[in-house]
Amino acid sequence: MYTVDPIQTLLFILVIITNVVASMVVFYRLRAQQQNDTERLLARMEQSLGVSVKLLEVRNYYDQISAEYKKMLDEAYREGSRFRQDHVRRLIERLEQLKARTLDRTVRILESEEARPFRRRRRRHFPPGGQPPGGQPPGGQPPGGQPQAAPQKPPQQPPRQPPPQPPTQS
Repeated sequence: MYTVDPIQTLLFILVIITNVVASMVVFYRLRAQQQNDTERLLARMEQSLGVSVKLLEVRNYYDQISAEYKKMLDEAYREGSRFRQDHVRRLIERLEQLKARTLDRTVRILESEEARPFRRRRRRHFPPGGQPPGGQPPGGQPPGGQPQAAPQKPPQQPPRQPPPQPPTQS
């Protein structure tokens, strides 16, 4: 008959408990990390929705102003006022420039946000001047664009030995 040793039983129970506890600890840590990531994503989505609402407001504003300027230009045509026509045309051109700038800035902002990784990367910090201690920028090439040849070391000379001394007679 097989007898059960109390030490073996105790070890078996401890192994089962550690397996259960370890898996529960891992599960809870992963769940907490997932909740943090989810909260961060929801915050970014909410921020993006806020930005999109603002962008829609700006677009609607530009559309309204553009419609008003076109009405003013039509009135100036009907009146035959050359000065007013030119003035309204300049206002319309200025509005179009502002629209283009706003669109460019918006695209740049959105592209920079997309280019950023979700998790932050560690960046190498260099001393003031923006170059690492070796003197070359992070790309491995000097600012001129041409790779520099590795600095050559002067050939080492054998250590100097003192001149031979004549034998002394005693």
